[in-house]
Amino acid sequence: MPLAREPQRKVRVFHEYGAPWPRWESGTDEYQMQPSDYELSPELTDELRRWGDVFQTHFHYLDEWDSASTRQQYSDGMQGAVTRLRRELPPELAIQDEHTWCLDDPDH
Repeated sequence: MPLAREPQRKVRVFHEYGAPWPRWESGTDEYQMQPSDYELSPELTDELRRWGDVFQTHFHYLDEWDSASTRQQYSDGMQGAVTRLRRELPPELAIQDEHTWCLDDPDH
């Protein structure tokens, strides 16, 4: 009989209104995680903060993105940040990239 494995920890990556960091880990006492929880590099921490500022400043739940160029910059920037996040986090953390939830409308 195979041994039961512990469920893999999952970190969801997406920005949300009023949340400064885009990392959400299920099964923890603190759902919205801080960079210090994962000992992220200062460079990646700064990058995630910048893209969070872009999201908070340029995306609105009713009007969506204020320009197509900002939407594209956010998409490209977050894609790169998620790639770097995967490199910095330990392999036992499954990264679920969900930053595209706010990119569904190509007209914005």
